[in-house]
Amino acid sequence: MSPKKKILHLIPSNAIGGVESAAKTSIGIKNNKYIFTLKFLSKQGNKKKLSSRIISLFEIIVSTYQVINDNPDFLIVSLWKSCLSAIIIRCFRPKIKIILFLHLPKSVNFLDYFFTFITSRIASQIWGDSTTTIENRTKELNVDKNVRKKTISFLAYKLRPNSSQLYKPNFIFWGRIANVKRLDLAINLFCKISQDIKDAKFTIIGPDCGELTYLKELRKSLNLRNKIQFLKPTEIYEIKEIAKDYLFFLQLSEMEGLGMSVIESMQLGLIPIVTDVGEIKNYCINDKNSIIYKDLDSTKIKIVNTIKNPKQLKLLHQNSALTWANKKIYREDFQSCLKTLID
Repeated sequence: MSPKKKILHLIPSNAIGGVESAAKTSIGIKNNKYIFTLKFLSKQGNKKKLSSRIISLFEIIVSTYQVINDNPDFLIVSLWKSCLSAIIIRCFRPKIKIILFLHLPKSVNFLDYFFTFITSRIASQIWGDSTTTIENRTKELNVDKNVRKKTISFLAYKLRPNSSQLYKPNFIFWGRIANVKRLDLAINLFCKISQDIKDAKFTIIGPDCGELTYLKELRKSLNLRNKIQFLKPTEIYEIKEIAKDYLFFLQLSEMEGLGMSVIESMQLGLIPIVTDVGEIKNYCINDKNSIIYKDLDSTKIKIVNTIKNPKQLKLLHQNSALTWANKKIYREDFQSCLKTLID
């Protein structure tokens, strides 16, 4: 009987984000033909402090050495810091087969592009979290058309919709409090809405990725301290309970891959107010299951009019929840892809 193959999925850090949340659902996958391990290069989730960054760098070096020593048969890499490790690992272990797992439709900076580009040249397969990510990123990286590509469902959990609370026109966001999420734009939109909907509230949940101080100053300057609250990150099932008092999910990102939080919110029956970026444009349909942001004034008018139209609210609420019914979850799809590596 041949020994089991070793498959390792490498992620930069145990942070809070869509990639990490989905990946964690794969923990415990077992098969009689392979041993699967999820490994974080660093345990430092919050790297704002210099000390955390230094510790993180040390952990990445140690983890890279550990992977070289462990010598897996297949190495799946997500995000550019894992790509850097993969390049080093491949130098010492040239027989390792590398699978590049993409999560954004374009590079976020030069280092992202550079290390992902190199990894794409040594990868035997390329996986992506959505069709948009695969199509756009492989075009950007000029990936050979003959390289095998797969799209994996990034529906991390099956969530039941909360009962409709159409009489509470509140807004919520959960995810990274980062510049790319454009929460400043979301706050300005909410400010305009609250001028007409006096009892509306906006709750923002997530880890600070450099924007929290600025957003709190913006809240103060707009005199919204009693209407906008910031909460620390928490698990999705706790967010589900909080979301019972909310109607809209407000996220106006300038760039997204799949948009994990948007999908979670739709499963709960929240009505997403979003920009049509990344894969979001393929599943959020304006006036059917969501409201697509155009500009501050016209979007504000549409939201206010929708709040005053119970029939339209009910339609959006129902269609939002139905969008992700009967879809395959990440763990199932990911496990199927692992099987193909061995067969």
